[in-house]
Amino acid sequence: MTTPSNLSSTPSPPGAFRVLRAYVWRTWREGGRTLLKSSLLFSVLLVVVVLTIFLAPNLLTAPTRQSLEFYSRHYFGSLPDSRVAWAAAFLIIQGPFFLALLTSFTAANIPLNIIGSEINRGTMELLLAAPIRLRTLVLAMFTASLSFAVASWAVLSFMTLVLSFFTLWGMGVTQLMPEPTYWESAFLMPLSLAILAGLLSVLFLLLFPSLARFRTGMLVTQNPVVLIATSPVLISLVVITLRPDVSPVRVAYFAIVGSLILSILLVLVAPLLVRGETLLHEE
Repeated sequence: MTTPSNLSSTPSPPGAFRVLRAYVWRTWREGGRTLLKSSLLFSVLLVVVVLTIFLAPNLLTAPTRQSLEFYSRHYFGSLPDSRVAWAAAFLIIQGPFFLALLTSFTAANIPLNIIGSEINRGTMELLLAAPIRLRTLVLAMFTASLSFAVASWAVLSFMTLVLSFFTLWGMGVTQLMPEPTYWESAFLMPLSLAILAGLLSVLFLLLFPSLARFRTGMLVTQNPVVLIATSPVLISLVVITLRPDVSPVRVAYFAIVGSLILSILLVLVAPLLVRGETLLHEE
């Protein structure tokens, strides 16, 4: 026999792992295609930059030309063609930082579009009304952002490696960076910065949901959240461009350590900062 207490009982919140898995799957269903499109567009952009170095180097900015000239003399001075040396300097030295910028932009943009649309469409209210702890919901958004960061890093790294390999092979470049730790940092830096960018974009949108009304896109954005989220990699890229005398390995090392520390702090602190009342606020 059913008692009144049973009728008035509320359902228990679902397990955290179940919520994480469901939200990540839902996010990928909406943003997976965008990830592939942005990866293809960024690969085309990489090819355009290399062709610009070969065919129209005057179109490059003065700091970019100066940094490429410095790196080509310092690391690829034995190459007979200066354009080949410049292209090698871009792909091998500046390439990982350029890749970090693309992966960070993708990792920040896709979750931002999805969560922003949930806020604008009112879906966020339904999520908050469901028997889900706010902490679990925030961690689910962070997990989805982390998955996009890793995926964008993997896809873009693969495409960049393939394009760089065939480009360097076609130019006859066999001389690589002499510093043994460079390649480890070159692979880890884009991943760590992409993770940080994704977490920052989610956190700022949860703290300031009114920013969801700003339009975002794959290549151009008017949302300040994306600019803030990608600021660490922009700073790193500016440093190696304006200060080519500084070792790129050292810049990459500081970027890796700093981004990992900030990412851990964000995961620990964010659930304490986000408030459900703030997410329900409408401009």
